[in-house]
This record gives sequence, structure tokens and C-alpha cells, in this order.
Amino acid sequence: MGQEPPVQAGRSLGVIDFDRTATSFFAKPSGAAREAANIYHLHPLVAGPLSLWPDTLARIAAMGFSHVCLAPPFEPGSSGDIFIHATFERLHPALGFAGSAAQGLALIAELAARAGLRAMLDIAPGQIAAGSSLRQHHPDWFGPLDAGRSAGVWR
Repeated sequence: MGQEPPVQAGRSLGVIDFDRTATSFFAKPSGAAREAANIYHLHPLVAGPLSLWPDTLARIAAMGFSHVCLAPPFEPGSSGDIFIHATFERLHPALGFAGSAAQGLALIAELAARAGLRAMLDIAPGQIAAGSSLRQHHPDWFGPLDAGRSAGVWR
């Protein structure tokens, strides 16, 4: 199987399949037939605390979906916009998860798998809050902020 092309600066990663495999969602193993994916896009704040997700994911699977794609579940910046992240290290406080984002995403993937779904993550890593620790630690990764914009832009 070929290697994925690298992400280019200034472009969104789009939808990332964070299932425990190393293959891309769109990759087709040699000799395997591609199956259609029925994708449900889930806003994490609508789903509520992670403790309630098993029921939500079971309903999604019962509707015939094969995948659940999450809008960004990360802690937002001061604007509250879930698409402009303060950090990729923690999940949104409304999800009621005290562990790291990596632990939370692993739990979400496990909950989805138990419901018979593959989990996907919809993020744009260049959309971060101006006060994000990522921007503070790596200012050379981002261009200048435009007036009226709170998001950083990958160089």
C-alpha cells in the first residue's frame, strides 16, 4: 500500500479516520472492494458528556450509518467556536472528560467500535485561537493574524 501524501501548509487535513488502523479512510487495500460509507456528522456538544455517548452511537448505528464523523471535540478558544481550538491537548469541558485529548479520542473510537461504527475526526489544524499554546510555542508555524480574525493560519 502506498504512503499518504504529506499535508501541505495552508491546507486543511479535512476528515481524518482515527480508527486504530494505519490506512486512510479512502485507501483501498489491494484486491479489496471499496464499500460505500454512510457517514453521520456529529456535533460533540449536541451529544453531551461522553458518558451519554454509548446511547447516541447506538442510535446512529441503528439508523444504518457505518461511520460517525465528529466535529472538533477540542477545547475552544475564548470565542467558544469549536472550530477554533485553544488546544489539541484537552477535550471540550462540556464533554466531561478529565483525561488527555488522546485518551478521550481513544475512548470515543472504542465506544464507536462497540456500536459497530468507525470513528472519524473533522478538524482544520490551522484554525486555532490566537492565544493557543500551539501558536505560542511555534509562532514560526503561523502567519500574522488578520484584523478581526481569531484563528492562526499555517504558513
